[in-house]
Amino acid sequence: MKQLQNSNLKKILIIRPDQIGDLTMIIPALVLLREKYPDAHFTLLAQTQTVDLARSLPWINTVWIDPIRSQNLS
Repeated sequence: MKQLQNSNLKKILIIRPDQIGDLTMIIPALVLLREKYPDAHFTLLAQTQTVDLARSLPWINTVWIDPIRSQNLS
């Protein structure tokens, strides 16, 4: 895997961990990303069933709800 050379990333989007287990399993990656890019703005695209957990994560600045995937869960 090629490493990113630019450590000045300003915005990072994490796309759609589907279930609560998926979201909890990426927490170590979020911690490492936040350490590597402490000034970046992190946005997480989440499902309706994980949005509360996503909003409680201190490494995430903004949470968006995926409207297409969330509709298919009803």
